[in-house]
Amino acid sequence: MSATRGTPITREAFVSPNHVQVALRGANYPHAPAMMSIVTDAGELVDVPVPQEYVQRGVLPPGYAVDFLFDPEEVVAKLTTAGATYMEEVPPQVFQKMADIVNGPENLKIVPQWLYDQKRNLTSNALAQGITPEAHMQQIREGREQGEGSGSGERKEKKKGFLKGLFGKK
Repeated sequence: MSATRGTPITREAFVSPNHVQVALRGANYPHAPAMMSIVTDAGELVDVPVPQEYVQRGVLPPGYAVDFLFDPEEVVAKLTTAGATYMEEVPPQVFQKMADIVNGPENLKIVPQWLYDQKRNLTSNALAQGITPEAHMQQIREGREQGEGSGSGERKEKKKGFLKGLFGKK
Protein backbone atom coordinates (compact mmCIF):
# COMPACT_ATOMS: atom_id res chain seq x y z
CA MET A 1 0.00 0.00 0.00
CA SER A 2 1.48 3.36 -0.95
CA ALA A 3 0.70 6.31 1.23
CA THR A 4 0.56 9.79 -0.20
CA ARG A 5 2.26 12.28 2.03
CA GLY A 6 0.88 15.45 0.51
CA THR A 7 1.76 18.35 -1.70
CA PRO A 8 5.39 19.47 -1.38
CA ILE A 9 5.92 23.09 -0.36
CA THR A 10 7.27 24.98 -3.38
CA ARG A 11 8.12 28.55 -4.28
CA GLU A 12 5.34 28.56 -6.88
CA ALA A 13 2.70 27.81 -4.24
CA PHE A 14 3.23 31.29 -2.78
CA VAL A 15 3.19 33.22 -6.09
CA SER A 16 -0.20 34.67 -6.91
CA PRO A 17 -1.37 34.39 -10.52
CA ASN A 18 -2.06 38.15 -10.48
CA HIS A 19 1.31 39.30 -9.06
CA VAL A 20 2.23 40.96 -12.38
CA GLN A 21 -0.92 43.12 -12.31
CA VAL A 22 -0.26 44.02 -8.65
CA ALA A 23 3.31 45.05 -9.51
CA LEU A 24 2.17 47.08 -12.53
CA ARG A 25 -0.36 49.01 -10.46
CA GLY A 26 1.68 49.44 -7.28
CA ALA A 27 0.52 50.20 -3.78
CA ASN A 28 -1.18 53.54 -4.52
CA TYR A 29 -3.08 52.72 -7.72
CA PRO A 30 -4.80 54.70 -9.25
CA HIS A 31 -3.52 57.77 -7.35
CA ALA A 32 0.20 57.26 -8.02
CA PRO A 33 2.01 55.16 -10.60
CA ALA A 34 3.95 52.05 -9.74
CA MET A 35 7.68 52.33 -10.20
CA MET A 36 10.06 50.12 -12.15
CA SER A 37 13.85 49.98 -12.16
CA ILE A 38 15.74 50.76 -15.33
CA VAL A 39 19.44 51.00 -16.11
CA THR A 40 20.54 54.42 -17.33
CA ASP A 41 23.13 55.01 -20.03
CA ALA A 42 25.58 55.68 -17.18
CA GLY A 43 24.90 52.17 -15.82
CA GLU A 44 22.94 53.29 -12.77
CA LEU A 45 19.77 51.61 -11.60
CA VAL A 46 16.99 54.18 -11.16
CA ASP A 47 13.27 54.00 -10.52
CA VAL A 48 10.84 55.47 -13.05
CA PRO A 49 7.04 55.24 -13.36
CA VAL A 50 5.72 52.19 -15.21
CA PRO A 51 4.49 53.38 -18.62
CA GLN A 52 0.69 53.56 -18.52
CA GLU A 53 0.31 51.48 -21.70
CA TYR A 54 1.73 48.43 -19.86
CA VAL A 55 -0.48 49.01 -16.83
CA GLN A 56 -3.55 49.19 -19.09
CA ARG A 57 -2.55 46.06 -21.04
CA GLY A 58 -1.58 44.19 -17.87
CA VAL A 59 1.77 43.03 -19.26
CA LEU A 60 5.36 43.75 -18.35
CA PRO A 61 7.57 45.78 -20.67
CA PRO A 62 9.79 43.50 -22.78
CA GLY A 63 12.98 42.53 -20.97
CA TYR A 64 11.52 43.05 -17.48
CA ALA A 65 10.39 40.74 -14.69
CA VAL A 66 8.67 41.05 -11.33
CA ASP A 67 11.12 40.59 -8.49
CA PHE A 68 9.99 39.58 -5.02
CA LEU A 69 12.03 41.59 -2.52
CA PHE A 70 11.25 38.87 0.04
CA ASP A 71 11.45 35.87 -2.25
CA PRO A 72 8.92 33.03 -1.89
CA GLU A 73 11.90 30.65 -1.93
CA GLU A 74 12.89 32.17 1.43
CA VAL A 75 9.42 31.34 2.79
CA VAL A 76 9.87 27.72 1.69
CA ALA A 77 13.29 27.59 3.39
CA LYS A 78 11.89 29.00 6.63
CA LEU A 79 8.99 26.54 6.63
CA THR A 80 11.38 23.65 5.91
CA THR A 81 13.65 24.77 8.75
CA ALA A 82 10.59 24.82 10.99
CA GLY A 83 9.90 21.20 10.04
CA ALA A 84 7.16 21.56 7.43
CA THR A 85 7.64 19.65 4.18
CA TYR A 86 4.12 19.51 2.79
CA MET A 87 1.46 22.17 2.24
CA GLU A 88 -0.94 20.19 4.40
CA GLU A 89 1.37 20.85 7.37
CA VAL A 90 0.95 24.62 7.02
CA PRO A 91 -2.23 25.99 8.60
CA PRO A 92 -4.35 27.71 5.90
CA GLN A 93 -4.37 31.05 7.74
CA VAL A 94 -0.54 30.97 7.99
CA PHE A 95 -0.21 30.12 4.31
CA GLN A 96 -2.59 32.95 3.36
CA LYS A 97 -0.74 35.49 5.51
CA MET A 98 2.61 34.48 3.96
CA ALA A 99 1.18 34.58 0.42
CA ASP A 100 -0.32 38.02 1.10
CA ILE A 101 3.09 39.35 2.22
CA VAL A 102 4.93 37.79 -0.72
CA ASN A 103 2.42 39.14 -3.26
CA GLY A 104 1.84 42.52 -1.66
CA PRO A 105 2.66 45.57 -3.80
CA GLU A 106 5.35 46.65 -1.32
CA ASN A 107 7.19 43.36 -1.92
CA LEU A 108 7.05 43.47 -5.73
CA LYS A 109 9.47 45.38 -7.92
CA ILE A 110 9.70 45.49 -11.71
CA VAL A 111 13.34 45.10 -12.70
CA PRO A 112 15.37 44.21 -15.78
CA GLN A 113 15.17 40.47 -16.53
CA TRP A 114 18.95 40.03 -16.22
CA LEU A 115 18.87 41.52 -12.72
CA TYR A 116 15.97 39.30 -11.72
CA ASP A 117 17.86 36.24 -13.00
CA GLN A 118 20.99 37.20 -11.07
CA LYS A 119 19.06 37.73 -7.84
CA ARG A 120 17.17 34.44 -8.23
CA ASN A 121 20.47 32.64 -8.75
CA LEU A 122 21.98 34.36 -5.71
CA THR A 123 18.94 33.54 -3.56
CA SER A 124 18.91 29.89 -4.61
CA ASN A 125 22.65 29.52 -3.99
CA ALA A 126 22.41 31.17 -0.59
CA LEU A 127 19.50 29.06 0.58
CA ALA A 128 21.21 25.89 -0.69
CA GLN A 129 24.08 26.81 1.64
CA GLY A 130 21.67 27.39 4.51
CA ILE A 131 22.34 31.14 4.72
CA THR A 132 20.37 34.25 3.87
CA PRO A 133 20.85 36.00 0.53
CA GLU A 134 22.21 39.01 2.43
CA ALA A 135 24.85 36.86 4.16
CA HIS A 136 25.76 35.31 0.81
CA MET A 137 26.17 38.78 -0.73
CA GLN A 138 28.42 39.75 2.18
CA GLN A 139 30.59 36.68 1.52
CA ILE A 140 30.82 37.56 -2.17
CA ARG A 141 31.61 41.19 -1.35
CA GLU A 142 34.35 40.21 1.08
CA GLY A 143 35.84 37.80 -1.46
CA ARG A 144 35.90 40.50 -4.11
CA GLU A 145 37.40 43.07 -1.77
CA GLN A 146 40.20 40.68 -0.85
CA GLY A 147 40.92 40.07 -4.53
CA GLU A 148 40.61 43.75 -5.52
CA GLY A 149 43.73 45.27 -4.06
CA SER A 150 44.29 47.16 -7.28
CA GLY A 151 40.60 47.82 -8.09
CA SER A 152 39.40 51.37 -8.62
CA GLY A 153 37.27 53.19 -6.10
CA GLU A 154 34.86 54.11 -8.90
CA ARG A 155 34.22 50.42 -9.62
CA LYS A 156 33.53 49.76 -5.94
CA GLU A 157 31.04 52.65 -5.82
CA LYS A 158 29.19 51.28 -8.88
CA LYS A 159 28.97 47.90 -7.15
CA LYS A 160 27.52 49.52 -4.04
CA GLY A 161 24.85 51.23 -6.14
CA PHE A 162 24.10 48.00 -8.00
CA LEU A 163 23.73 46.02 -4.77
CA LYS A 164 21.51 48.64 -3.20
CA GLY A 165 19.26 48.43 -6.26
CA LEU A 166 19.39 44.64 -6.19
CA PHE A 167 17.88 44.52 -2.73
CA GLY A 168 15.56 47.51 -3.14
CA LYS A 169 17.38 49.66 -0.59
CA LYS A 170 17.92 53.37 -1.04
